Amino acid sequence: MKVTDVNTFLVHPGAGKNLCFVKVDTDEGIHGWGECYTQADRDLQIVAHVDQLKRYLAGRDPMNIKHFTQIAYDDFAGRRGAMDFYSALSGLEHAMWDITGKKLGAPSTSCLAGPAAAGYESTPTAGPREPRRRSRWRRRRPRSWRWGLRP
Repeated sequence: MKVTDVNTFLVHPGAGKNLCFVKVDTDEGIHGWGECYTQADRDLQIVAHVDQLKRYLAGRDPMNIKHFTQIAYDDFAGRRGAMDFYSALSGLEHAMWDITGKKLGAPSTSCLAGPAAAGYESTPTAGPREPRRRSRWRRRRPRSWRWGLRP
């Protein structure tokens, strides 16, 4: 399996900072999603970093995550990474973990934490903030969101 394309999606939710999502496509039709950390004044620079890191990821096996992050750190960042670089790299790494989980037929958390992930539930960045509305929303959310690293 090889990476064929990387796309970024910059979303303004209406309040607060923008969200930067990354989609990594492979030649086997599996795609992974990740989210880059952004700040109000740095989102376009992070998108530019993802576009430049795309050159390093294209043609590589997305399951070799540690190797890719080390190559990006050594070669692209010159061992002097800044916040923009780490934000872009984190979104790509999330997407690569998503692809790995889909390829293995397991949640990404089992790849990351193994048995320690049992019983944990995700806390998505989207959704109502008020506790009463949030508990109602959590009962109706998709089952695919019911995994993660937060208790």
